[in-house]
Amino acid sequence: MTSLLARLKGTELAQVWFVRDYLQLIFESDGDHWSLQCWVWPRVVVDSVETAFGASAYRDLLCGLIGEEVVSTSSDRGLTVQFGASALVLDSSPDEPEGPEIAMLHVHGGQGESMVWVPGGESFQHLA
Repeated sequence: MTSLLARLKGTELAQVWFVRDYLQLIFESDGDHWSLQCWVWPRVVVDSVETAFGASAYRDLLCGLIGEEVVSTSSDRGLTVQFGASALVLDSSPDEPEGPEIAMLHVHGGQGESMVWVPGGESFQHLA
């Protein structure tokens, strides 16, 4: 079902929502709206430099991706959303606390498709 993630290619990051203990990213393209809820904080990678949640520059780097187009995605290990020289990398190590879900991608409108990633499941087998 990672093909749903692949369909983010060509969308634009439109909104970043910090909601208590999770992050919601809204992507838009030709009237479609995509919501990626992350219960594990993604790392922001800019020019090969990773910044994690809690760093003073994290929020600014993440919000700096608003308006950027997704050029590719990957789900080999964790999830990666690539924006040119920048990326969001969603992964965690086995010792990091996590809940029953890591992330959920939902397409608003149309058929309302969705995908949920869990520890030990697709893209996160290393957390089993």
